[in-house]
Amino acid sequence: MGTLLSPQWRIFYLTLLIGLVTGTLTVLAAVVVTGTMIAGLSATSPAFWMAAAIASVLLVGFPHYILFKVALRRQLARFLTLFYRAVERPAPALDHWSRSRELDDLDALFEQLLAELRQYIDRAVSRGVELERLQRYFSPAVVQHLSEGGEDKAIDDVAKMRVTVLFSDIRGFTPMSARLSPDEVVQFLNEYFTAMIEAIQQERGTVLKLIGDAVMAVFGAPQSAPDDTQRALRVACTMQAAYERLEAVWRAKGQEPPLGMGIGINRGEVVVGNIGSPRHLDYTVIGDTVNVASRLCGVARAGQVLVAAETIADLGPLDGITLLPLDDVAVKGKDTPIPIYEARIS
Repeated sequence: MGTLLSPQWRIFYLTLLIGLVTGTLTVLAAVVVTGTMIAGLSATSPAFWMAAAIASVLLVGFPHYILFKVALRRQLARFLTLFYRAVERPAPALDHWSRSRELDDLDALFEQLLAELRQYIDRAVSRGVELERLQRYFSPAVVQHLSEGGEDKAIDDVAKMRVTVLFSDIRGFTPMSARLSPDEVVQFLNEYFTAMIEAIQQERGTVLKLIGDAVMAVFGAPQSAPDDTQRALRVACTMQAAYERLEAVWRAKGQEPPLGMGIGINRGEVVVGNIGSPRHLDYTVIGDTVNVASRLCGVARAGQVLVAAETIADLGPLDGITLLPLDDVAVKGKDTPIPIYEARIS
């Protein structure tokens, strides 16, 4: 072992280490040093065979080491080129990079991308807060629809669509509100609207307006679906059930609630979109379909859900809902009475 620690061997170790680290022809120099040591050793010496084995490994392995290193650098250059292209950065001349520059530039790039990612996350969080605030004033479906279009969603962004329109209105609310203080009126309406809006949004309906004690909602805009009318009917029945529960709560508090709530539903073609002026836009639906739904709501008695016959003309079976035919009803704007049905929970 003393021979393996001789000055020649120490030179060999140092030369081999430098060659492996730097990847230069120093490895070949280590082979030369090894050959010199072999020439000065006895063939029966363990050091001779150790040196011969090392020289053989170096002669066979060094070309493979060089090929592996070249292939690795090519793969790294290819990866960096694709990476720069993916992040839309101009890629430097990678074929002429030094090893330190490759790593330094890659590290700098990742630092830059990390900073941009932090900025993107901050903007996304801020945007999420803004959208959450907007959803307090507009239906979530409308907020999403407008946000996806960015600033291009302008006043002329309107279209004709077949939708199902729902109106609800409390019977006897005006006399009741005259007996209550302003704070009590606001509390009553907040409890009422909370229950009604939750029922509508659970069935992916779009709340368009809160008019006094009335609710206007639409199913089929901004996004239409084959079951728009079925969902509207389910919502109407759910709203009536929710109102009955609210009545029980109000009575338990010693409050005399209004007489009940009427609902009208109609389906047909409407104009839907952003309507108004550049300073104030209103996402809404207009047309005869809307007017009929509003008129049906007006003639509905407390607890009733009135549906125009045209609405259910192509409607399939309904689970948990029964449609009862009623006498034709005259509504404002129509020359002849229209056939209607009443929807009830089965």
